[in-house]
Amino acid sequence: MKKFFTLVLGMAVSLFTMAQTTEYTTGQTYSDPWTGWSTPIVTNISGSSVNGADVYTFAGSMGNAYTIETYKQISINSNDLDFYFAATTQNATFSIEFSTDNVSYTQIGTQTVGAGFALSTLVVPTFDPVVSTFYIKLKMSGTFGSPSSAFYNNLRIDAVLNSGNSVSVAPTTVQNILEGVNGTTLTATEAPSAATGREWKYSTTSGSGYVSFGTAQTGTTYTPNFASAGTYYVICESNFSGDVQTSNEVQINVSAPSGIEEFDFGSTVLYSNGTLFVKTNKENYQVQIYSLDGKTIGTYKNMKSFDFSDENEGVYFVAITYKGERKTIKIAHIK
Repeated sequence: MKKFFTLVLGMAVSLFTMAQTTEYTTGQTYSDPWTGWSTPIVTNISGSSVNGADVYTFAGSMGNAYTIETYKQISINSNDLDFYFAATTQNATFSIEFSTDNVSYTQIGTQTVGAGFALSTLVVPTFDPVVSTFYIKLKMSGTFGSPSSAFYNNLRIDAVLNSGNSVSVAPTTVQNILEGVNGTTLTATEAPSAATGREWKYSTTSGSGYVSFGTAQTGTTYTPNFASAGTYYVICESNFSGDVQTSNEVQINVSAPSGIEEFDFGSTVLYSNGTLFVKTNKENYQVQIYSLDGKTIGTYKNMKSFDFSDENEGVYFVAITYKGERKTIKIAHIK
């Protein structure tokens, strides 16, 4: 066992030499032997102790499924943080969770280990806790093999130094648009000077999971346009010569027209330069114009044109009704 811990120690030191500013450490090779962590909440664990080079050891029986949870309140700088959690196990998953109240936890990183008893390290880069005091929970679940034990080797938290660089996106208001229709253009403002590079990204989950667009968007502006209905969260990542900063999030709600019965009865509706034109040889037809939120702009009989210059920019529906049949189209009014 002594040779095994020596190997783990060498790997851990090699991994952590890249850190910037150490904010918190515990476990193997560090002075804090898991002090202040909660008594583990366990299933099918016959015993646990801190031993060896400050390794948290959990023992059980081969073939038994087990779970381990332990947490600690931590007070450190509230800028971007890097987490490194090293554990030795097999056929298991271990993770880091974050909470501000020790009640509701959010998983911020997870690692799965296959067959073969080995050291594995979970890395969670550039996580911003926003607050300076928070809770971290470490979890592990799996099935004991041979040896019938599992280890928490160490946890390290490094601070990403605050460079003073920043990026913000405006306007911040929630946008409501239709599938395939342009929204209001977003602009990224970078300070104290322009970034060396940037990329707009989106997610369907607020606060995480941002991915690139099919065609990378790298300009200082981005015009939202999504092909599928849903709720999207857009951010801009600006790279200041290696210092990557993330902007605020803008919510984009995308909807698809539904419940509209379409008929073709020889009428054409055109929109050009702020004016709507209805071209038809029919008589006694009705035109209704309404906004995306369902507000009726007006209802007109035998209307030939409509001036949108007094209306706000946005998406509108135009419905023509003739002898009980209705044709509806959508237009994007841009001033």
